[in-house]
Amino acid sequence: MQLQRGLVLCVVAVLGITQSIAEAGMPPPAPGFTLVAQDDCGNPNQQPHLVTGGVWAFPEDERESLALDDPRLLTCAHGILQGARVVFRFVGLRPTARYIVRIHSFNPAHDRAVGVEADGEILDAARALPIKKLVSLTLPLPPSVYRDTAVSLSFFHTSGPSALVSAIELWSDTPGLLGPTGAFVRFRVDRMPDAEKELTITGVMKIHVSPWTLPGLTLTPKPVQQTGWTPWVDLLAQPGGANGSLVLSLPKGSQGITRFSLVQDDGVCVRDFDWNETDGTKIIVNPDFSDLRTFREQERRYYMRTLAQTGGQLAPLSRPPLFFGNAWGHATGGAAEYMVKSFRLMGLNSVETSQDRATYESVYGWHSQGGQYAPPGFVPYDEAASRTQFETFYKQYFTAGEGKESTPRMSIFQLADEPAEVTPDPQAALPGFRMWLADKGLKPDLFGKDSWDAVEMLLSAPQTPEQKRLFYWSRKYQDYLTPKMFAIAADAVRASGPNPEVQSYVALSGHSLYFGNQMPLDMFQLAQSPGLMPGISDWMTGGSWNWDSHQAVAFSVAPFNGGARRYGADFGKTPLSFPMMHCVAPSLFRAYTQLANQCKFISYYNYGPDYEATEGFWSQSECGDAVQHVNNQAARMDDILGPGTMRPSRVAMLYATSQDIWWPAWPFADKRATFLALSHDYYQPDLVSEEQIAAGALAHYDSLYVLDSVVPTAAQKAIEAWVKAGGLLWACDDAAANNEYAEPHDLLERLGGLKRDYSVAPKVATQVVPVEGENTFPPHEVPVRGRSNEAIRLAVFKWDGARIRATYSDGHPAWAQKKVGSGTVVYVGHRCGLSYAAGAGNRGPFKVWPSERRCFIVRPLEEAQIDRELVVSKPLVMTMPISTAAGTVIILYNMDACEQNGLTITLKEPARPQSVEWCNEKGQLSPIPFDYANGRMILTGLNLPWKGTMILVRRGAAPADHRIAEMRDAAVKGIAATDWQAASAGAWCAGFFPEWNLAPTIAPLLGHSHWAVRRSAAESLGRLGYRAAENDIRAALDKETDSHSLADELYALAQLGHREIDALCRRYAAHPDPFVRSEAARSQATRTVTPQTTKSISR
Repeated sequence: MQLQRGLVLCVVAVLGITQSIAEAGMPPPAPGFTLVAQDDCGNPNQQPHLVTGGVWAFPEDERESLALDDPRLLTCAHGILQGARVVFRFVGLRPTARYIVRIHSFNPAHDRAVGVEADGEILDAARALPIKKLVSLTLPLPPSVYRDTAVSLSFFHTSGPSALVSAIELWSDTPGLLGPTGAFVRFRVDRMPDAEKELTITGVMKIHVSPWTLPGLTLTPKPVQQTGWTPWVDLLAQPGGANGSLVLSLPKGSQGITRFSLVQDDGVCVRDFDWNETDGTKIIVNPDFSDLRTFREQERRYYMRTLAQTGGQLAPLSRPPLFFGNAWGHATGGAAEYMVKSFRLMGLNSVETSQDRATYESVYGWHSQGGQYAPPGFVPYDEAASRTQFETFYKQYFTAGEGKESTPRMSIFQLADEPAEVTPDPQAALPGFRMWLADKGLKPDLFGKDSWDAVEMLLSAPQTPEQKRLFYWSRKYQDYLTPKMFAIAADAVRASGPNPEVQSYVALSGHSLYFGNQMPLDMFQLAQSPGLMPGISDWMTGGSWNWDSHQAVAFSVAPFNGGARRYGADFGKTPLSFPMMHCVAPSLFRAYTQLANQCKFISYYNYGPDYEATEGFWSQSECGDAVQHVNNQAARMDDILGPGTMRPSRVAMLYATSQDIWWPAWPFADKRATFLALSHDYYQPDLVSEEQIAAGALAHYDSLYVLDSVVPTAAQKAIEAWVKAGGLLWACDDAAANNEYAEPHDLLERLGGLKRDYSVAPKVATQVVPVEGENTFPPHEVPVRGRSNEAIRLAVFKWDGARIRATYSDGHPAWAQKKVGSGTVVYVGHRCGLSYAAGAGNRGPFKVWPSERRCFIVRPLEEAQIDRELVVSKPLVMTMPISTAAGTVIILYNMDACEQNGLTITLKEPARPQSVEWCNEKGQLSPIPFDYANGRMILTGLNLPWKGTMILVRRGAAPADHRIAEMRDAAVKGIAATDWQAASAGAWCAGFFPEWNLAPTIAPLLGHSHWAVRRSAAESLGRLGYRAAENDIRAALDKETDSHSLADELYALAQLGHREIDALCRRYAAHPDPFVRSEAARSQATRTVTPQTTKSISR
């Protein structure tokens, strides 16, 4: 942007003395000028050119005292939000005319200074607006800003609350404006199609609401029979209303241009697009044509943003089994050339693209993805038959079907997207159901039958005790069938696909998890098959969709980690599977949390890009910064993060899948909130199922939290024995009051004599206070309802011999505990998790958690001195150690609204680590001082970065890492390749590493036949500061035929400080292509040698 030099008149006067503009008949600002447009800003009916801004008016009772001669000063347009701009747009200006804008501002309150720019050119940098004084500016418009017949005046504040303006007048030496106005398009046909006598041009408009794609845009009113111009067509009258991605359909061999204009005038236009230029028939449009661009230009913007986010650095990619994906990458043509380079910068190593997958795998070194929305429904009533069906299906799928283009590096395969449990066919399922029951050791008489032939499936409305048992086991069989079906399908994908190590994932809907409902299917079972990656389609984004904070994704994935965990002699060994999650609208918080909960595939759903995709895309946003920040850090320590696992907790939480059969929604939100409360004080529990508990899993834990009311008898017996042997049991409300058949079977009454009564339901919030001598927590309120309107009831209980630690305001016990054998039972009368979450307020994107309500949940663990693997000196840091025998990665993210500075972090370690490092602000590993004492590595005085961090703790020397050397070898190979994609990738990659000394081999590529190679070569030579190529770049610039290659050649010369750069920038600032003009401005802003990440090198 340049400060426009010219006539600037400023008048500051005390109102009441200034002559009224209206009385003077709006005298012209210069001889011969007439008024052609005006806005009474802030007057809703008198500001036709307002684009962005709010309105404000003096109250009626203040107006008379102001004694204003000009009524326009009684209102103003202002920035709606703090610091927001006010924008007015005028259309129909004649490129050959001269224009002056006169601006009046009357500031009602608050000192402020305001500037104004026209289409990026500053007309007035900053003008003080004294309170209740008129400031008038008269500013000539430079012809360059309205060459397309339109100009946008943007008012910005430099001090004070926001920009404002009271009135705008547009004057010209030529009366009137061009019209009528619209969103017009026409075509100049320079060559007719090869095999057709007539030419009809049609189009498709892609939009972001249903029905997503609008075909049938007729852009030539009648068939074209000869070269020349077609009639104007107003896109506002076409489907989509000139707002979306316009894709033209042209017969083969036709040549010409597409012209966009705001007026039907042969002498002016907004922009022309040549059909033969790259992506010249794929145009992003908006109704005012203020930002017409090709798909390639749009993707270049995203690439430039990503380049800036990474600081101009290219990190190595993470290695399997750690994968980061883009979900969708639908760009094609020239746009794809930028998109894949953005993916590489972001550190994505499991990439989905619409074309050239094998080529991209080869030249960028990543893996690809494949998949489908759902497999066939070969339900495994007969496992062998189902296996044969899936093997047959996937053999055809990968040889002749939709998967035939799959590549050997396809390491991730989407097996099913948000599936539900299959509903068994009662007759087809019967033989398998009866055999399955018999394998469980059950007998027909359990269901009141004499033989298996009399046993039928029952999936609804049980009445009698026998029916309830049959219903329970029918539902358990249903729970078994769906995960088993997916496991068999995953085996077939491995057997028939191109990669026998491919991980097939099933992404369950996150909605049922977040809306406090239930698991979509048995997640514990889904996690028990190698080759099948259990997952969550996580749509936790923003607004009200954040539930108990975004850390809730840890609870969502916890059943998978629980189901995959090995117990007994194999406890602590590699799990049976690792989970994945879609991270929709990626954020640092959720990406860190997913990684910290041992997700080995994070799918950043979805890149899009926005001009090609329908929903959930983030290409246009700043989300890529979170993506690259997490991925590129992880790549520095992937030898541990990849195979690493979460350290086992000493705290377990029962997730009874039996509860989901009878009353799934009742304790769900409470379990989630309690899980988070424990994690807030670094006691994040392991979720365990009732089957695991019955099989002896509690031998690995010191404490157990039970919140489910339905707990099978076998699990209750195991809990009872474990408590008596020394375990700490924490329970609340109606926990463990029923067996698997929803029959009363009270564990706590049998175990410790607790008697509960729910006959009294509170109608108002109550206080809970410590009893005398038990001042272990602050008194606080227990609400009637939870965060999502769940009922919070208070159990009235009696417990002989128990230690009462807190009471409700009515005097009834609230918190009690009792020794049972060698162990302890803690009981709380209400659901503390619901109370905790209900008290969490919002402060911007953060939750403010009520620590006093967390005391009921964590204090028993503190008093019992339950050990923690990792402790941070302050609560509310999302953290988890991911470990192997070689070391640990500590993942940290601040969940508190306040900065977390001066932290002390301790980590259990068997011996003093060899090194402790983290990624510094440049993305490089940097050592951190640490101490070691009493079996713990200790970090002190840590100021947690606002973007979070990962800390690498190594027990020995780092293993050899050959990735950078492999990247250099690939670059050398690519630079020498005849394939343009390989050459582009090689030249581009080499530009990030001056120590490779490959600049002399890049320079010859400036003469390559493909634009992408020339562009990559110029970009890299400029970044490397390779002065020896100045003359070659200068010569290439004069011969350049592609606008994008030209842009990077010009920018490289600016980086190198070429002697002609100022003249060259001025030349291209007058170029007819708006893209070239904008790139000339970018180069002009550089003009000196400022390599982004490298030093200058020479031959």
